[in-house]
Amino acid sequence: MSLWSRRTLSDERCGHGHRTKGVGYRASLNVGRPNVETFVYKTVDDADEPLSLHLDFYPATSNDEPAPLIVYLFGGAWMAGDREQVKSWMSFTNIVGHGYALASIDHRLSSIATFPAQIEDVWDAIAWLIDQSSTLSIDPARIGVVGPSAGGHLAALTGATSRQTHFGARHIGAVVDFYGPSDFLAMDANSISDDIVHDGADSPESRLIGRPIQEAPDEVARANPITYLTNDAPPFLVVHGEQDRLVPHHQSELLVQALNDRGVEHEFVSLPLAGHGGFEDDEWFEYTRRFFDRHLKRPKA
Repeated sequence: MSLWSRRTLSDERCGHGHRTKGVGYRASLNVGRPNVETFVYKTVDDADEPLSLHLDFYPATSNDEPAPLIVYLFGGAWMAGDREQVKSWMSFTNIVGHGYALASIDHRLSSIATFPAQIEDVWDAIAWLIDQSSTLSIDPARIGVVGPSAGGHLAALTGATSRQTHFGARHIGAVVDFYGPSDFLAMDANSISDDIVHDGADSPESRLIGRPIQEAPDEVARANPITYLTNDAPPFLVVHGEQDRLVPHHQSELLVQALNDRGVEHEFVSLPLAGHGGFEDDEWFEYTRRFFDRHLKRPKA
């Protein structure tokens, strides 16, 4: 398989479009199928009171062997959203019926903590899942991450830092990034709209960094997945609409060029008429699942 491929699909096909300590108590939820359990994977001590961070774990419906694990990272400009989003995004909880376990995690929002708290939380959740792999019947050597928008940024950052020492990273095997940003300083210059002024002091990116991004190039570079990419990075699937008015398509172009330059296996799906989102139908679920199958499933004997 080639290291790089770019697919341009029609809009019709796309359907439009602080200190920490580990803890481990669980609360069982009776929600029918798929089954789900909620765990506290981390408690953060802040100035007011301890903050517990949760993840929802959905076991694979077939338990013949430890299952590969997909970790979902929610979108919401790092300012909003939570782990519940996975239930509506592509109905992604259905992945458990295809031989995967699924974890959807909460991380600190930018109103609570600035970067790098968010990626530290992601890696701490993955580390907790790896440490609990025997109990949860998951294969710690077969983990993928997926997310849209800000979740796509965190997914790309997780993949870029895999196998490295940054942010407490471990190892993952595949990344799916739906229209996530990469280089915040290049957003306004390549935007097709003024719906968001990314250089503004109150923009989502400036809130994430903790000050206006144009005043903080070093902090912005630290939040850029491209900063960490090496040829050891796992395979990436990057999907972006060319009419995206919130996260410029150019952001994925930059990431894909860096993946190509470093020889990382990847696929770039560019959608000429799609905007920000609109990838929640069954076809995109299947497209994402097949990518994970290629990189996380073991060949059948």
